Amino acid sequence: MVREKIVREDVAHVWAHQTQDSARNKCGNLYFQGTTIFSYGSHFPIARHVEHKGKKCILFTTRDYSSVTAKHKSQVRRAIPSDVLVFHVSRPDSQPGRDTLKEYVGRIADLSREIATGRTGWRQAQRRDSLVHLVDEANEFSAFFGLRKKFTAPANMEEIRAQVKREAELLKRRNAAEQRKREAKQAEALGHWLAGGTNMWPSGLEFDHLRLYEMDDGKQGVQTTKHAVVPVKDVRKIAKLVMRHVKSGEHWQSNGEKINVGDYSLSAITSDGTVIVGCHKFKRDEILRFAVVLNIK
Repeated sequence: MVREKIVREDVAHVWAHQTQDSARNKCGNLYFQGTTIFSYGSHFPIARHVEHKGKKCILFTTRDYSSVTAKHKSQVRRAIPSDVLVFHVSRPDSQPGRDTLKEYVGRIADLSREIATGRTGWRQAQRRDSLVHLVDEANEFSAFFGLRKKFTAPANMEEIRAQVKREAELLKRRNAAEQRKREAKQAEALGHWLAGGTNMWPSGLEFDHLRLYEMDDGKQGVQTTKHAVVPVKDVRKIAKLVMRHVKSGEHWQSNGEKINVGDYSLSAITSDGTVIVGCHKFKRDEILRFAVVLNIK
């Protein structure tokens, strides 16, 4: 039986995928037990996996504690796959129910008041956008847990939705030039990271990237731009399967078959060569590039 690695850098990812029962980072201030991950101690749960009538979601805290906890929350949020349903609540460790609905009512009321009394400008646009998402999330939460409450506040909600849509379209046009600048900076940061010049992970990347990495036990590993680390030997085990499908363009799906890559599982290889492992997505070009690094053909 393989012993679970308890002290590890990718603790948030291990919790998000529930590949083992517990783990913590080197400092011990980010750790999880079972379904709940904590910052500093049991007094501050960041998030918890919840299942209700066969459906799964994550409850994620709206509270803050310190700058370090804010970083922990960011790490945990990034580790959650994009297709997982997330609800934002005050206490993730509490039972979802009427008290949570009251929280949503209060947050919607507070945000509505801010919109009613706030000045025009980007902050006001941000508030309107937040209100639309908050009302939608509250309704989804109510439906998920069978609580049968419908959130419709405020009275001019449809007007706010239309305004949010107009502002989003305007913002999209204004951000085109800024996006190009960010992409140039991302490319520079990624190049620096791939060369081993920094341990800072390039943020905002649509697809993930790989590099060689020395693990805590001194053995060679593979690290991703999402901070996950797996042994090189595990990557080599699936290399032939991956390379065959990437090169041929033949779609592959796990269909219940579990092919492990460290603590993660190979989910799919699409016809365009995209490889999906856990919450990671690697483009065909990145797979072929890293295959050369590992001398895999």
